[in-house]
Amino acid sequence: MDVISIDKTNEHFRLLFDIKGRYQPHKIQAFESNFKLLKVVKSATGPNKIPYIITHDSRTIRFPNPEIKINDTVKYNITTGEVEGFFKFEQGAPVMINGG
Repeated sequence: MDVISIDKTNEHFRLLFDIKGRYQPHKIQAFESNFKLLKVVKSATGPNKIPYIITHDSRTIRFPNPEIKINDTVKYNITTGEVEGFFKFEQGAPVMINGG
């Protein structure tokens, strides 16, 4: 779900897996290149009782929404560094399986 932007051609791509597990660039609009989807792998409380979450790409986000749990997906704004929304990991939700 990484975003690649080419400034000279003003093109933006999101790297996605194809059905064989290879990375494929998918062309996106400029406004879509401002966010990234992140999987929460750890949720804890730090010093001075400050809650934080850690995502699959090792980002630490302090003061998350209390409803965000492990395995949920957060919509992270790259430019502001804030969580715009989150999606619960629950039964019946659409998912992408990348191994196993």
